[in-house]
Amino acid sequence: TDGKVVFDHNVIHGGTGTVTSGVGNPVLVEKWMGPLELTNNTLDDGISNSESNDQIYIMNHDGNNIAAKYLISGNTIDMGWGTTYDSGHRGIGISIVGAQVGNAIAGGFTNIEISNNIINNLKPSRRGISLWNNSSNGTAGNIANAIISGNVISNAPGYSGEFGIRILGQATGAQINNNTVSGVDNALLITPYNGYQASSISAHQNSLLATSFGVNNTTTSIVYAINNWWGSASGPYHATLNPLGTGDKVSDN
Repeated sequence: TDGKVVFDHNVIHGGTGTVTSGVGNPVLVEKWMGPLELTNNTLDDGISNSESNDQIYIMNHDGNNIAAKYLISGNTIDMGWGTTYDSGHRGIGISIVGAQVGNAIAGGFTNIEISNNIINNLKPSRRGISLWNNSSNGTAGNIANAIISGNVISNAPGYSGEFGIRILGQATGAQINNNTVSGVDNALLITPYNGYQASSISAHQNSLLATSFGVNNTTTSIVYAINNWWGSASGPYHATLNPLGTGDKVSDN
């Protein structure tokens, strides 16, 4: 479980579930301790019959933090399949989950790069990229110093996706740079989980165009979001900090 895995230039049509249920993750990586490269793959039809699933699902739990480099880059993921778009048929393009089983045993990541992917055709309850720490104590599933860069995340015509990039629970030092996000409710969403929250998050040189918030940070930590494009040269709208801004709305922190 510690050699290098390279999964490159493949086409994946559909999920791993049965024909009738469709439940499953087209690409699933669990507790691989060695370097990983998931690059230049094409994924589609992964949610057509499922209750909910994520197209690239990477998890760790019950052992050690993974320090080896995980590179998820250059993939194209079509999130528009299926006919029902609700929370029961939700899905994420790329999902990284620390302490997946929800306990306090080490199961985090320290060297994740998610770069230059295209995640398109988002619809309601369809999501772009997510970092989720599911640990019961915050530290066990920490996702540290993740790089999320150069990704293009967009909606299907006539629809709005749920979010472009989300950090859920404790994740430290994430760098979110040079991404293009459009046609979603929240371009960048940062929320607590199990009483723990992200910290030292930076977001620079992104285009963050959303129907609700360009940045929606519901934690008490500060997100350093500088030199982003919000849809207007006047900057993002904030009722007190930039009331004349006509770009996308941003939250207090």
